Amino acid sequence: MCARWEQRLLIGLSILLITGCTGMELESVQSPPLTAATLPLISTPALVPSQTLVPSPPETPMLLSTNSAPFTTPTVLTPGPTSPVMPYPSRPPEARAAIQVARSFLAEHLGISVGQVGLVYVEPAEWPDTSLGCPELGMMYAQVITPGYRVVLQVRNQWYELHTDRSGKQVMLCPGPVLGERIPLRRARSKEEILTLARQHLAERLEVPLETVGIVDVKEEWWDNGTLGCPRPPGKYPDRAYLAPISGYRIILGVEGLQYEYRSGGLWLIFCDKVSD
Repeated sequence: MCARWEQRLLIGLSILLITGCTGMELESVQSPPLTAATLPLISTPALVPSQTLVPSPPETPMLLSTNSAPFTTPTVLTPGPTSPVMPYPSRPPEARAAIQVARSFLAEHLGISVGQVGLVYVEPAEWPDTSLGCPELGMMYAQVITPGYRVVLQVRNQWYELHTDRSGKQVMLCPGPVLGERIPLRRARSKEEILTLARQHLAERLEVPLETVGIVDVKEEWWDNGTLGCPRPPGKYPDRAYLAPISGYRIILGVEGLQYEYRSGGLWLIFCDKVSD
Protein backbone atom coordinates (compact mmCIF):
# COMPACT_ATOMS: atom_id res chain seq x y z
CA MET A 1 0.00 0.00 0.00
CA CYS A 2 2.73 2.46 1.03
CA ALA A 3 4.68 1.64 -2.10
CA ARG A 4 1.69 2.48 -4.34
CA TRP A 5 1.15 5.81 -2.66
CA GLU A 6 4.78 6.68 -3.05
CA GLN A 7 4.61 5.91 -6.77
CA ARG A 8 1.54 8.05 -7.14
CA LEU A 9 3.17 10.87 -5.23
CA LEU A 10 6.28 10.72 -7.40
CA ILE A 11 4.19 10.74 -10.57
CA GLY A 12 2.24 13.77 -9.37
CA LEU A 13 5.38 15.70 -8.51
CA SER A 14 6.82 14.88 -11.92
CA ILE A 15 3.75 16.23 -13.65
CA LEU A 16 3.90 19.45 -11.67
CA LEU A 17 7.56 19.95 -12.53
CA ILE A 18 6.98 19.34 -16.23
CA THR A 19 4.02 21.71 -16.39
CA GLY A 20 5.91 24.47 -14.66
CA CYS A 21 8.89 24.25 -16.96
CA THR A 22 6.67 24.32 -20.07
CA GLY A 23 4.88 27.45 -18.88
CA MET A 24 8.20 29.22 -18.30
CA GLU A 25 9.36 28.35 -21.84
CA LEU A 26 6.13 29.67 -23.33
CA GLU A 27 6.43 32.93 -21.45
CA SER A 28 10.03 33.35 -22.59
CA VAL A 29 9.12 33.10 -26.32
CA GLN A 30 6.18 35.50 -26.25
CA SER A 31 6.75 38.79 -28.20
CA PRO A 32 7.07 41.96 -26.14
CA PRO A 33 4.07 44.27 -26.19
CA LEU A 34 3.88 46.78 -29.11
CA THR A 35 4.62 50.38 -28.23
CA ALA A 36 4.94 53.61 -30.23
CA ALA A 37 8.69 53.16 -30.17
CA THR A 38 8.56 49.68 -31.57
CA LEU A 39 5.95 50.40 -34.35
CA PRO A 40 7.48 50.48 -37.89
CA LEU A 41 7.37 53.74 -39.81
CA ILE A 42 4.56 53.75 -42.43
CA SER A 43 4.88 56.27 -45.30
CA THR A 44 1.69 58.26 -45.83
CA PRO A 45 0.94 60.62 -48.76
CA ALA A 46 1.54 64.22 -48.02
CA LEU A 47 -1.51 66.30 -47.47
CA VAL A 48 -2.35 68.49 -50.48
CA PRO A 49 -4.17 71.77 -49.93
CA SER A 50 -7.78 71.62 -50.96
CA GLN A 51 -8.26 72.41 -54.67
CA THR A 52 -10.86 71.90 -57.39
CA LEU A 53 -10.30 68.63 -59.20
CA VAL A 54 -10.66 68.90 -62.99
CA PRO A 55 -11.34 65.61 -64.72
CA SER A 56 -8.70 64.82 -67.29
CA PRO A 57 -9.84 64.46 -70.95
CA PRO A 58 -10.27 60.96 -72.28
CA GLU A 59 -7.20 59.45 -73.76
CA THR A 60 -6.82 59.79 -77.54
CA PRO A 61 -5.52 56.70 -79.23
CA MET A 62 -2.08 57.25 -80.62
CA LEU A 63 -1.83 57.31 -84.43
CA LEU A 64 1.09 55.53 -85.97
CA SER A 65 2.76 57.48 -88.77
CA THR A 66 3.22 55.32 -91.85
CA ASN A 67 4.19 56.04 -95.40
CA SER A 68 1.30 54.06 -96.86
CA ALA A 69 -2.02 55.66 -97.75
CA PRO A 70 -4.76 55.38 -95.13
CA PHE A 71 -7.02 52.40 -95.59
CA THR A 72 -10.41 53.19 -97.05
CA THR A 73 -13.34 50.96 -97.69
CA PRO A 74 -13.44 50.16 -101.42
CA THR A 75 -16.37 51.64 -103.29
CA VAL A 76 -18.49 49.12 -105.17
CA LEU A 77 -19.48 50.55 -108.54
CA THR A 78 -22.78 49.40 -109.95
CA PRO A 79 -22.78 49.53 -113.76
CA GLY A 80 -25.52 51.73 -115.10
CA PRO A 81 -27.49 51.26 -118.29
CA THR A 82 -25.36 51.44 -121.40
CA SER A 83 -26.46 52.52 -124.82
CA PRO A 84 -25.86 50.10 -127.67
CA VAL A 85 -22.70 50.77 -129.62
CA MET A 86 -23.17 50.87 -133.37
CA PRO A 87 -19.89 49.98 -135.08
CA TYR A 88 -18.88 51.85 -138.22
CA PRO A 89 -18.24 50.44 -140.70
CA SER A 90 -20.87 47.84 -139.86
CA ARG A 91 -19.25 44.41 -139.87
CA PRO A 92 -21.55 41.52 -138.89
CA PRO A 93 -19.41 38.53 -137.78
CA GLU A 94 -21.30 36.17 -140.06
CA ALA A 95 -20.36 38.33 -143.09
CA ARG A 96 -16.61 38.03 -142.51
CA ALA A 97 -16.09 35.51 -145.31
CA ALA A 98 -18.10 37.60 -147.77
CA ILE A 99 -16.06 40.72 -146.93
CA GLN A 100 -12.74 38.94 -147.43
CA VAL A 101 -13.81 37.48 -150.77
CA ALA A 102 -15.17 40.83 -151.98
CA ARG A 103 -11.98 42.71 -151.04
CA SER A 104 -9.78 40.15 -152.79
CA PHE A 105 -12.01 40.23 -155.87
CA LEU A 106 -11.93 44.03 -156.14
CA ALA A 107 -8.19 44.24 -155.51
CA GLU A 108 -7.55 41.76 -158.33
CA HIS A 109 -9.97 43.60 -160.63
CA LEU A 110 -8.22 46.96 -160.08
CA GLY A 111 -4.71 45.51 -159.95
CA ILE A 112 -3.96 46.77 -156.45
CA SER A 113 -3.14 45.18 -153.09
CA VAL A 114 -5.89 44.08 -150.73
CA GLY A 115 -4.57 46.53 -148.14
CA GLN A 116 -5.67 49.43 -150.37
CA VAL A 117 -9.31 48.29 -150.28
CA GLY A 118 -11.33 49.62 -147.36
CA LEU A 119 -14.76 48.61 -146.11
CA VAL A 120 -17.53 51.20 -146.16
CA TYR A 121 -20.39 48.98 -145.02
CA VAL A 122 -21.95 45.56 -145.47
CA GLU A 123 -25.60 44.57 -145.13
CA PRO A 124 -27.64 41.39 -145.70
CA ALA A 125 -29.69 41.13 -148.87
CA GLU A 126 -31.75 38.69 -150.94
CA TRP A 127 -31.11 38.55 -154.67
CA PRO A 128 -33.93 37.54 -157.06
CA ASP A 129 -31.72 35.17 -159.08
CA THR A 130 -28.25 33.70 -159.24
CA SER A 131 -26.89 36.89 -160.88
CA LEU A 132 -26.87 38.32 -157.31
CA GLY A 133 -28.53 41.50 -158.56
CA CYS A 134 -25.77 42.31 -161.07
CA PRO A 135 -26.78 40.59 -164.35
CA GLU A 136 -24.52 40.77 -167.38
CA LEU A 137 -25.95 41.37 -170.83
CA GLY A 138 -26.60 38.19 -172.76
CA MET A 139 -26.32 35.92 -169.70
CA MET A 140 -29.09 33.62 -168.38
CA TYR A 141 -29.56 33.06 -164.65
CA ALA A 142 -31.65 30.66 -162.57
CA GLN A 143 -34.63 32.37 -161.01
CA VAL A 144 -33.85 31.32 -157.44
CA ILE A 145 -33.91 33.66 -154.48
CA THR A 146 -30.33 33.75 -153.21
CA PRO A 147 -29.57 35.24 -149.78
CA GLY A 148 -26.26 37.04 -149.43
CA TYR A 149 -24.63 40.40 -148.70
CA ARG A 150 -24.23 43.80 -150.29
CA VAL A 151 -20.63 44.84 -149.66
CA VAL A 152 -19.56 48.43 -150.36
CA LEU A 153 -15.80 48.96 -150.57
CA GLN A 154 -13.71 52.08 -151.02
CA VAL A 155 -10.53 52.73 -153.04
CA ARG A 156 -9.12 56.28 -153.28
CA ASN A 157 -12.40 58.01 -152.32
CA GLN A 158 -14.43 55.91 -154.76
CA TRP A 159 -17.04 53.38 -153.70
CA TYR A 160 -17.60 49.98 -155.28
CA GLU A 161 -20.63 47.76 -154.73
CA LEU A 162 -20.16 44.00 -154.72
CA HIS A 163 -22.81 41.33 -154.17
CA THR A 164 -22.09 37.90 -152.69
CA ASP A 165 -23.99 34.85 -151.64
CA ARG A 166 -24.19 33.95 -147.95
CA SER A 167 -21.14 31.69 -147.98
CA GLY A 168 -18.96 34.12 -149.92
CA LYS A 169 -18.26 31.58 -152.67
CA GLN A 170 -19.97 33.71 -155.31
CA VAL A 171 -19.19 37.40 -155.82
CA MET A 172 -20.22 39.94 -158.46
CA LEU A 173 -18.95 43.50 -159.03
CA CYS A 174 -21.89 45.71 -159.94
CA PRO A 175 -20.98 48.34 -162.54
CA GLY A 176 -21.88 51.96 -161.96
CA PRO A 177 -21.86 54.28 -158.95
CA VAL A 178 -23.21 53.22 -155.56
CA LEU A 179 -26.52 54.66 -154.35
CA GLY A 180 -25.80 57.36 -151.81
CA GLU A 181 -22.12 57.56 -152.78
CA ARG A 182 -20.65 60.93 -151.86
CA ILE A 183 -17.94 62.64 -153.87
CA PRO A 184 -16.26 65.60 -152.14
CA LEU A 185 -16.54 68.79 -154.18
CA ARG A 186 -13.39 70.33 -152.71
CA ARG A 187 -12.61 73.26 -155.00
CA ALA A 188 -15.37 72.51 -157.52
CA ARG A 189 -17.87 75.31 -156.97
CA SER A 190 -18.99 76.55 -160.36
CA LYS A 191 -21.69 74.84 -162.39
CA GLU A 192 -19.24 73.77 -165.09
CA GLU A 193 -16.78 72.29 -162.56
CA ILE A 194 -19.52 70.28 -160.84
CA LEU A 195 -20.81 68.94 -164.20
CA THR A 196 -17.30 67.88 -165.21
CA LEU A 197 -16.75 66.10 -161.89
CA ALA A 198 -20.08 64.20 -162.23
CA ARG A 199 -19.26 63.09 -165.81
CA GLN A 200 -15.76 61.93 -164.84
CA HIS A 201 -17.10 59.96 -161.88
CA LEU A 202 -19.76 58.16 -163.93
CA ALA A 203 -17.31 57.35 -166.75
CA GLU A 204 -14.84 55.82 -164.28
CA ARG A 205 -17.50 53.80 -162.48
CA LEU A 206 -18.99 52.46 -165.75
CA GLU A 207 -15.53 52.04 -167.29
CA VAL A 208 -16.52 53.92 -170.41
CA PRO A 209 -14.85 56.82 -172.27
CA LEU A 210 -15.67 60.28 -170.92
CA GLU A 211 -17.05 61.46 -174.27
CA THR A 212 -19.79 58.80 -174.10
CA VAL A 213 -21.26 60.45 -170.98
CA GLY A 214 -23.76 63.12 -172.01
CA ILE A 215 -25.63 65.79 -170.04
CA VAL A 216 -29.40 65.20 -170.26
CA ASP A 217 -30.66 67.88 -167.86
CA VAL A 218 -29.39 70.33 -165.21
CA LYS A 219 -31.62 72.29 -162.80
CA GLU A 220 -30.85 74.47 -159.82
CA GLU A 221 -32.62 73.20 -156.69
CA TRP A 222 -33.00 73.84 -152.95
CA TRP A 223 -32.71 70.87 -150.58
CA ASP A 224 -34.05 70.66 -147.03
CA ASN A 225 -30.74 69.50 -145.52
CA GLY A 226 -27.28 68.12 -146.26
CA THR A 227 -28.59 64.75 -147.46
CA LEU A 228 -29.94 66.48 -150.61
CA GLY A 229 -32.93 64.11 -150.52
CA CYS A 230 -30.76 61.13 -151.59
CA PRO A 231 -30.59 57.64 -150.01
CA ARG A 232 -28.58 57.46 -146.81
CA PRO A 233 -25.98 54.72 -146.70
CA PRO A 234 -25.18 53.24 -143.29
CA GLY A 235 -22.63 55.22 -141.33
CA LYS A 236 -22.07 58.72 -140.03
CA TYR A 237 -21.28 61.83 -142.00
CA PRO A 238 -20.47 65.25 -140.52
CA ASP A 239 -22.86 67.17 -142.77
CA ARG A 240 -25.91 65.21 -141.55
CA ALA A 241 -26.16 67.67 -138.68
CA TYR A 242 -26.65 70.48 -141.25
CA LEU A 243 -30.43 70.85 -141.25
CA ALA A 244 -30.81 74.23 -142.94
CA PRO A 245 -31.89 74.51 -146.59
CA ILE A 246 -29.03 74.24 -149.05
CA SER A 247 -28.84 75.10 -152.75
CA GLY A 248 -27.36 72.97 -155.51
CA TYR A 249 -28.01 71.24 -158.81
CA ARG A 250 -29.99 68.26 -160.00
CA ILE A 251 -27.93 66.66 -162.77
CA ILE A 252 -29.14 63.93 -165.14
CA LEU A 253 -26.44 62.17 -167.16
CA GLY A 254 -26.95 59.61 -169.94
CA VAL A 255 -24.82 56.70 -171.13
CA GLU A 256 -25.94 54.29 -173.86
CA GLY A 257 -29.64 54.97 -173.30
CA LEU A 258 -29.41 54.78 -169.48
CA GLN A 259 -29.82 57.81 -167.22
CA TYR A 260 -28.18 58.54 -163.87
CA GLU A 261 -29.08 61.28 -161.38
CA TYR A 262 -26.54 63.27 -159.36
CA ARG A 263 -27.27 66.05 -156.87
CA SER A 264 -24.89 68.70 -155.61
CA GLY A 265 -25.03 70.95 -152.55
CA GLY A 266 -22.66 72.22 -149.92
CA LEU A 267 -19.51 70.10 -149.81
CA TRP A 268 -20.80 67.02 -151.65
CA LEU A 269 -21.82 65.64 -155.00
CA ILE A 270 -24.09 62.63 -154.37
CA PHE A 271 -25.19 59.88 -156.73
CA CYS A 272 -28.91 59.59 -156.05
CA ASP A 273 -30.37 56.96 -158.33
CA LYS A 274 -30.50 55.25 -161.69
CA VAL A 275 -33.31 57.05 -163.49
CA SER A 276 -34.20 54.48 -166.17
CA ASP A 277 -33.08 51.15 -167.61
